[in-house]
Amino acid sequence: MQHRQVKRFDQHSMQTRRAAAVSGKLLLFALVCGMAMPVAQAFNVASTEKVVGEWKIDEVLNLIGETNLTSIDESVLIEGCIASAHLQEHLRSQEKSDRVTLGNLFQRTRLDFMEEGPREALLDDCIRGMVDKVGDRAHYFSRSYFETSDAEDALGGIGLEFVSDPYGAEIIQVIPDAPAVKAGILVGEILTHIDQQSLAGKGLSEIQQRLRGKIDSTATITLLSRPSGETRTLQVTRQRVEVQAIVGQMLGEDIAYLNPRQLSHESFDQQVALLSKMARRVGRLKGIVLDLRNSLGGLLNACAATASLFLPNKKPLFSTQARCPGCSTNYTSGAETTWERPGSGVQVPWTLKDAPMVVLIDPTTAAGSEMIAAALQDNRRARLMGKRSMGAGTISSVFPIADGSALKIPTSSLVRPNKESIDQQGVEPDILFEAPNSTYSGPIESDRMVQRALELLRSPPTEEQQLSTKSQ
Repeated sequence: MQHRQVKRFDQHSMQTRRAAAVSGKLLLFALVCGMAMPVAQAFNVASTEKVVGEWKIDEVLNLIGETNLTSIDESVLIEGCIASAHLQEHLRSQEKSDRVTLGNLFQRTRLDFMEEGPREALLDDCIRGMVDKVGDRAHYFSRSYFETSDAEDALGGIGLEFVSDPYGAEIIQVIPDAPAVKAGILVGEILTHIDQQSLAGKGLSEIQQRLRGKIDSTATITLLSRPSGETRTLQVTRQRVEVQAIVGQMLGEDIAYLNPRQLSHESFDQQVALLSKMARRVGRLKGIVLDLRNSLGGLLNACAATASLFLPNKKPLFSTQARCPGCSTNYTSGAETTWERPGSGVQVPWTLKDAPMVVLIDPTTAAGSEMIAAALQDNRRARLMGKRSMGAGTISSVFPIADGSALKIPTSSLVRPNKESIDQQGVEPDILFEAPNSTYSGPIESDRMVQRALELLRSPPTEEQQLSTKSQ
């Protein structure tokens, strides 16, 4: 099955991206200096001005070799570099794909790339070739990606989130109130062309860059519908897209509705404050609808903290499994995962722990949000309703590189409390509910799945549900 990588854009903070590339450099240097053979030896570099560029390739080889979720033979990575940087013509028939060979190739071609610009482009192509061998979930951010971020602050988008597809990109989320919603773009459609240019075989970053442009400019996009095979072409006007991290309200007088779209330290505090306000309003909630549709998760600690809101202490939430020794972690519910820290104002009302609960999921529920749903299901805390979730069960880490670029690679997998992986499998709902699509943007009370959840919460609990509540 094809690996998927979620690409979120439009709402990126450029300053945050730059900070991500800079933070942790000293730690990275400490790690890299202790790995493998010395860079100067591997590449036979005599001039100090060339060390940084070729050290960069050595860093990437080491990072992928030491931390990637699955083991990849180094020769495969080097072959990817050679092909992407078009170094085959300099390769001698008797040479093997190893670090020394790669260093020799760069020595042979350095006369062709004496200027820094072309030389950096060659190195970037080489690294992209390596990353392509890792799979769709790995990504390389060049130094120019961060250097041009200030200019991109003035750019707009259309409000889509997507994953890789052989024909271009499969749309997994249409951001509410964004231009894509107004244009009628649907989850599950395949984006195949932008401005008459095919997206087949293009990387997610390139597709993102093509979708972005000056605010009020127009993008002509072609969409493929499965399984009918029909295509349609739309014109969409780019705008600045803002994502509301937490959406919540009371449904009727006694049922709380919460839709966490982005999970971070700040949004966690926001959702606790919102839920506490709703709980105080009625004294005791008679039900909770947790809507995890259009939710791609976020910070893993924030996901654990969100699940903890609805569970007693010391319940298993999920675990991460990694190749590197000591890198796997078990998460359990409790105060340490709900950030009840001094001065935070976080106070969890007990009614969140025992009020009847329905969780809504579908293919736009991904990664950390899937783990929240699985934790509540495996602990018999909530009924899940909707369709099978995405199955994005890996965690990617971003590693800054010394020259200001960065490498994102999958480093661990997510495992639910019942010890099953959700990767490529997703989370199955307890109650199957076929909704037309996930682009509904009307009043929450009129959403068909929300209406069904309200019916379940207002109906008398079954004997099994009563026993489940008592066992918490």
